[in-house]
Amino acid sequence: YYQLAYKDTTGMMSEPPSSTNLGAQNLLGVGSSTVNQAMKPKIILLSSGRYRLYYGYHNNTYSQLAYRDTTDTEPPSASNLGPENLLNIGNSTFYSVSGPEVVARPGGYRLYYHGSNAQSGTSFLAYRDTTNLNPPDAANLGDEQGLGLGTSSSDSAEDPRVIQLSDGRYRLYYSWYQGSYWQVVYAETSDTNLPGSTPTCCGWSVITVDSGGDVGAFSSIGLDPSGSFFISYYYSAGAYGSVGYLKYATCDSGGPLCRSTGYWNIFTLDATGGDRGWFTSASITASGIVYIGYYNASTKDLLLGVLQLFMPTVAIDPGANIGRFHSLKLDPNNYPHIGYAVYDPVNRLNNAIRYGYWDGSTWNKVTIDSAPTDNTIDWQPHISLALDSAGKPRLLYAWNRSQLKYASCDTACNNASNWTKTTLTGVSPDPFTLAPYNGNIGAQQDLLSGAENGGPEIVQVPSSGRYRIYYHRYFTNCTGGWVTDVYGVSSCLAWSSP
Repeated sequence: YYQLAYKDTTGMMSEPPSSTNLGAQNLLGVGSSTVNQAMKPKIILLSSGRYRLYYGYHNNTYSQLAYRDTTDTEPPSASNLGPENLLNIGNSTFYSVSGPEVVARPGGYRLYYHGSNAQSGTSFLAYRDTTNLNPPDAANLGDEQGLGLGTSSSDSAEDPRVIQLSDGRYRLYYSWYQGSYWQVVYAETSDTNLPGSTPTCCGWSVITVDSGGDVGAFSSIGLDPSGSFFISYYYSAGAYGSVGYLKYATCDSGGPLCRSTGYWNIFTLDATGGDRGWFTSASITASGIVYIGYYNASTKDLLLGVLQLFMPTVAIDPGANIGRFHSLKLDPNNYPHIGYAVYDPVNRLNNAIRYGYWDGSTWNKVTIDSAPTDNTIDWQPHISLALDSAGKPRLLYAWNRSQLKYASCDTACNNASNWTKTTLTGVSPDPFTLAPYNGNIGAQQDLLSGAENGGPEIVQVPSSGRYRIYYHRYFTNCTGGWVTDVYGVSSCLAWSSP
């Protein structure tokens, strides 16, 4: 196992350490077994005159950052180190952290380190800035920022060290692995700012999470309690309706590092036969247990699976053509609630909106709305479910291709008569500047002919308790002529964006 040690020079005071002037080895008493290892130390001088020793702590499963302060003004030794403090950076084999480097900056400190992903075999450089003037600790570190160094198993970077050059710029030294062996390299800044790009607001970074075939349809994304991303999605192993899998991806690094493919971990959750994984909807508990609702296109059933619990997948509402376009949420008791559709694309007259919930002992199901009676309309409701603070359901779904409907229930929600349904007669063309609900929607503003609304999403605004509706609007002119399918639905041969 690894432990920390030091040696003093024996020559003139001004001589740096060399092979000829180092004394005996002294152990610091930091690192004592395979489950308590210490490595890669970094020491800074505190304003009190004492010292702080940062290092990578390894518990034989993964590494995380830690530190100890001296109890006097002497450099760290076995006799003057205080208790160990964890920085809470590094939490699994998918996100193992070590190699700390601490540099003072205007307004505080910058903590550099390297993170590793055991599954992808990638090590990368990152940093976090303190949120106050104090040296890094568990309470004052901001979000992780990537340096763009270390992107794959043949481009890995570890052990950053930063010095300032005579012209005010900085040089970043680090260990680099190019697929065959490690070597020491460096990069210089182009200005007098510390290494690391300034985060930019509001731009999109598009990365490929999983490129293994026909993959990525019916996705649902969320954040776990630690701020890490997760995505459930569908992989088609053949023609739609024949063979498909439910897949799941996580990025434990969080923030900008998730903008690189190498930091995502890919899992196949359900490949037990048939075409499974349509219309995924994922939700997570405060303890990190993930519930995923999805549709089996072969049996036409709505399924619910639980990740991180040894619980079998269950069919919530068995029956043909039940479960598409569903949305899943968890109530304060961590019981799942699902809004979903009965959807037959051929015989559309029996289509409906349903709601189901688990009360701790059984599933309760109710039909709350019937589909439009016009069989020529290809009705696709794209349901969005929200629960208020008491766990009461609120559903939003598309209606008649160009309208939204809102349904709510406050008591005995397994009884259809207790549901209130409202057709939203208009929507704002700019949903990002308003928080609309069924009482404050103004007149619809169509910018061009052929406008449609779809894919609605509803969230509750914590500050007001009201709900916010997000949706997409597609504005277009038909430039290539219209055609009519067998159901009488008109389509444009060629679309153009305004």
